[in-house]
Amino acid sequence: MSEQQHMSIVDMEEAQAPEQARARAVMALQQAGMQDANADTVGLLAQEFPTIGKMEALLQEYSGGVSAIRNSDVTEADLREGAYEELVQKIQPQYEQAALQLRHEVEARRQGLQHQLFGLPESSSPYATGADKHSAQMNYRDALYTASAAKESELGDHVALAEATGDMTMLRAAAAVADMRGNKEIVHRYLKAAGEKAFETYTRRNVMPTESTIGALTSAFAPPRIERSTLAPNQYVLERKQREESQKAVRRAGLFGRR
Repeated sequence: MSEQQHMSIVDMEEAQAPEQARARAVMALQQAGMQDANADTVGLLAQEFPTIGKMEALLQEYSGGVSAIRNSDVTEADLREGAYEELVQKIQPQYEQAALQLRHEVEARRQGLQHQLFGLPESSSPYATGADKHSAQMNYRDALYTASAAKESELGDHVALAEATGDMTMLRAAAAVADMRGNKEIVHRYLKAAGEKAFETYTRRNVMPTESTIGALTSAFAPPRIERSTLAPNQYVLERKQREESQKAVRRAGLFGRR
């Protein structure tokens, strides 16, 4: 393999680092319990949170740094390991800060979406008084108490009656309880009545990692530790050094006369 061909492969590996991290993120999320996670899930999260792009950029910089060390003309192991130590000390703190920031951002976004779906309702009428808002919230609280006390079959009866009478307050409360119980059928009945915007909010909330799965997402973008042997000079580097040494020896030999 020529030096140019080798460098092309190295460049390709560096460019693919973020893509490989996304693939690891899908596997990590699935193993952590998000069985429906796929490439689109991670793609949506990357759109929602620019911090993921920052982590991908750090990972690419790290991968490029390792490649630069491996392809450098320095052959002494101690110097190579020193360069790698500097690289880790530069990238790792930035990654840890970004991971913590992403954790906070995801938690805040998930809570916000959850509140939009099932939190205390806010009156959309510009003419609603404080008393109107208070009354709407009290009605929703009462519906939540009723729904939470209901058995599964009773909850279904509440939903059917709410659908028949157009009682969105009870339907929303029943869906909130059903969501906690994992009853997707009732939740989807509410979403159908609530409209497309509610369904989009539900979809966005569901792709958000939870407290138990966010670690799986952030770890996928962590700069991976490498084996010490990975820093060893590439064969083409050693061959080039040998050629340069031979050429230097021949050139200098021509400077001196012979006996």
